[in-house]
Amino acid sequence: GNGTNGAQRCAHASLGPRRFQIFNLFFIVLYQNALLVLITLPALSVFERRARPFSALDVALGALFIVLLVYETIADQQQWNFQAHKAREIAAGRVPDVRFLQTGLFRHSRHPNYFFEIAQWWVVFLFAVVASGSLRLWTVLGPVLLTVLFVGSTRFTEEITFSRYPEYAEYQRRTSPVIPWIADREAQLTVAPTSE
Repeated sequence: GNGTNGAQRCAHASLGPRRFQIFNLFFIVLYQNALLVLITLPALSVFERRARPFSALDVALGALFIVLLVYETIADQQQWNFQAHKAREIAAGRVPDVRFLQTGLFRHSRHPNYFFEIAQWWVVFLFAVVASGSLRLWTVLGPVLLTVLFVGSTRFTEEITFSRYPEYAEYQRRTSPVIPWIADREAQLTVAPTSE
């Protein structure tokens, strides 16, 4: 996902070549590939109970998954558009007036794309809960570890962002880190509006 790609770039820049190779082997190759298996394992619980009738809860979870996917796509597109605009400004020899995205979904969360991706995998787990009729499933390990990965990645990348853009501290103060939330209204009044 986007969070892990950002973490990889930041790790490479801050660790140096040799330590990055160790990080790459254990974190990127082993941990993340194991995590890919773990986050999809709830589908096995659903498959094993395929005789269970399709229910309204399955429809609701399917609709919720699609909504989360749409919002993740919107957040990713907003970030893409912002970064493309910023790159064009730099290429034209101009200093971008805004150095990191703070509008759209990023007004309510510093990492809305992370939130929507994490939520999708929790919904996949909920499909298994509905299929089995129990919350006590070991496959919860997948979404838990994914959540931990994104939280760690968020902290790591934000430290680097703050080191490059001191004004990021104000954005951190007024905006939720991951879960979309209504921004601090007082703080918004003191910050000039930004454009994407």
